[in-house]
Amino acid sequence: MSFLQRLKQNLGLFAIMAGGICFRLLGIDRPFLGNFSSYQTLWAMMARFMAREHFLDLLNIKLNVLIMGKPSLHLLAYPVSAFVAAVPYAVFGGSLEVWGRLQAVFFSILTVVVLYFFVKKILNKTIALTAAFIYAFSPVSIIYGQSFMDEACSVFLVVLALYMLYSDYERPSLWRFFVSAFAASFAVLSRIHTLYLLIPAAYIFYLSYGRLFFLKPKCIFYACLVLFIPFLWYGYTLYATLCYDNVYTNMFVQMLYTKGRQLAYLSSFNFYKTLLDYVSGIDFTPLGFVALIAGIVAMAGRPRYERGFFYAWLGTVILFFLILPQKVMDHNFYTLHLIPVGSVFAALSFSELLTLEFWGVRRTKVVLSIGAIGIFLLLSFRYTLHPLRVISPESMNVQKAAEEIRRITGEDDRIIAARGAAGDLLYYCDRKGWLFSLANESANVSKWFAINRWDKLSPAERERRNEAAKDPVSYLEYLKGEGARYFVVSYPPEFLALKNFSAYMSGHYRQLSSEPERYLIFDLGERR
Repeated sequence: MSFLQRLKQNLGLFAIMAGGICFRLLGIDRPFLGNFSSYQTLWAMMARFMAREHFLDLLNIKLNVLIMGKPSLHLLAYPVSAFVAAVPYAVFGGSLEVWGRLQAVFFSILTVVVLYFFVKKILNKTIALTAAFIYAFSPVSIIYGQSFMDEACSVFLVVLALYMLYSDYERPSLWRFFVSAFAASFAVLSRIHTLYLLIPAAYIFYLSYGRLFFLKPKCIFYACLVLFIPFLWYGYTLYATLCYDNVYTNMFVQMLYTKGRQLAYLSSFNFYKTLLDYVSGIDFTPLGFVALIAGIVAMAGRPRYERGFFYAWLGTVILFFLILPQKVMDHNFYTLHLIPVGSVFAALSFSELLTLEFWGVRRTKVVLSIGAIGIFLLLSFRYTLHPLRVISPESMNVQKAAEEIRRITGEDDRIIAARGAAGDLLYYCDRKGWLFSLANESANVSKWFAINRWDKLSPAERERRNEAAKDPVSYLEYLKGEGARYFVVSYPPEFLALKNFSAYMSGHYRQLSSEPERYLIFDLGERR
C-alpha cells in the first residue's frame, strides 16, 4: 500500500492528531503556575539538575530544597519525563516550560495513535477512531497532555505494552514481546501504580495458554523482564534512604506517611462523590460519562475474548483507585489512567447507538454524529479551561518575587521560601533553600520531613529541632542558623494574617522588597 493510500485510509486519525496537538500547544511556554504547579516545578528542578550535571548522576535525582544543608534527593518513581525533557534542554537550550510540556504533548498524541491501532485490531475502525477522538479531547487528557509530569508518559507506556503483547498473542513475534515487556517495565519505573497493567496482560496470556498460563516459561519471563528494572530502582531508593541523610521522599516514606488512611477514605461517602465528579466531569464530561456507562453494558454482547480483556483492563484501573483512594481523591491526574480503556467503552456505546434502525436515513446519523462531537468538544473546553488556565492569588507573584531574588542575591545564597509545599519559588529564583509554611501560627514542620531525615540526627540535635518547630519564629531562627540568608513571601496577605510572626519579622529584619504589595523579601543577615 502506498503512502497516499495509507494517508487516505487514516485521514480521520491524522485529523484527530492535528486537533489534539493544536489544543495541547496553546500556551505551551507559559510558566509552571496554577494547576499542580508544585509537581511541575519539581520535575523542572530535576530536569535542570540532570542537564547541569551532564547526566553523570542519574540515580540521585536532586531538588533545590535543602535537607541537611544539601540539595535533597527525590527518590520516588523515576522521573522518566524529566530525563526526556532534560536531553533537548541540555543540547539546544531554551525553556524547560516548553521542553517539559512538549514531552507530555508527544506522549499524549502517541497514546492516541497506539490506542487507535489497538482498538482497530480488536474491535473495528469506527470504534477505534471514536476512542482515539475521546482520548485526544478528554479534558484530563488535554490538561496532563501538556503538563510537565510523568502521567502522559506512563499512560502511553501502559497502552503500548498491552498493544504489543496483544499483537504478540495474535501473531507471535520476539520483538513485539520485548517491546511490550520493556514498555511495561518503564511504565512501572515512572509510576509504580501502573503495576495494574499486569492483570490485563495476564488475561492475554490466559487467552494463549488457558488457566495454567502463569506456569508457562514465557509468562514468567515476561513478568521478570517487567519487574527487573523497577526492582533495581526501588531497591536503590531503599538503600539510599538508609544511607543518605538528604532524602526528600521515596516510596517507602510515602507508604509510612499514608499508613492507616486508606480504609478511612474507602468508608467515606465524599471519596465516591469526588470520584464520580472526576469521571463525569474532568475525565469524560457528562456526555462521555453516559456513553461510558452504556458502553460497559454494551460490551457484554461482544465475543468473550474481547469483553474479557476490556473488562479486565477497566476493572484493574478501578481496583487501583480503591487501593489508593487518598491519592486519587487529592490528585485528579491519577484518573488519566482510566481514559484509554474508558474511551473504548464510550466509543462502543456510540457505535452501537448509530447502528439502531430507528435513526433512518444516513443523513440523520451524520447530523447526530456532528452534534455529539460538537457538544463533547464544548464540554471538554469548559472542563479544561478552569484548571489549566486559572492561577491562584498565591501563585500570581511568584515569578516577580523570583526575579527580584535573582537580582539581589548570589548563586550561593540560601533562601527560605514561604510557599508551603510548593517549590515553584525555589525553581524560578534558581536558588537553594527551605520551604516554610504560613498556613497557621505554628511552623507546620511536616511529619513528612521528620520521617525522612530526623533519624539521622543526634538526640541533642533532634531535641533542638523539635523545640524550633514549635513556632514560626523559632523555626525561622533555626533555619537562619543553618545558613538561610533571605526570607521570601510571594503572597503578603497570608504572611500579614500571622500577626505575631509578621510583627517579629518587620521589627527584627530589614525589608528589601521593591513592591511590598506583591511580595516581601527580608534580609536575615541584617538585624534592626
